[in-house]
Amino acid sequence: MDLHGWIAVLRLPIEIVAACLAVAPALLLLRAWSSLPEEIPVHFGFSGRPDNWGSRFQAWIIPCVALVIYGAFSYAGGTWGWLLGRRPDLPHGIEPLLLIRMFVDLLMTYITWGTIRVAHKEAEGLDWRILWGLVLLMLAPSVLLPFTKH
Repeated sequence: MDLHGWIAVLRLPIEIVAACLAVAPALLLLRAWSSLPEEIPVHFGFSGRPDNWGSRFQAWIIPCVALVIYGAFSYAGGTWGWLLGRRPDLPHGIEPLLLIRMFVDLLMTYITWGTIRVAHKEAEGLDWRILWGLVLLMLAPSVLLPFTKH
């Protein structure tokens, strides 16, 4: 079975995981909201250490970005039509987009979790190995692009 076939078979689990990862940053933030200090890290450098601090309300930027990315990539990938039964087939060439969407939201979830941990003084920053591993994982599906053309 080719990549298109595998993604078509795994589409439902991919969609479920992607949807969960899209809302996870907001859920994490809601859970921690009452205990967040007024000043939190709002940017992390290449090393994973916070290099800019701001209001705790700025913590909502990442969860909002995660939801926008999920919505935009889902629209572009035909998810809404697929879920509503309007387009049951998976358009060729869209496979990497479905995976990238999932990995971007995984990165957003990790950043939100790390922001909360640093704000609570449970950590000094994000683990740079995890951070850059997730960035590479997010970019990895683009390597599949040449194999998705039909």
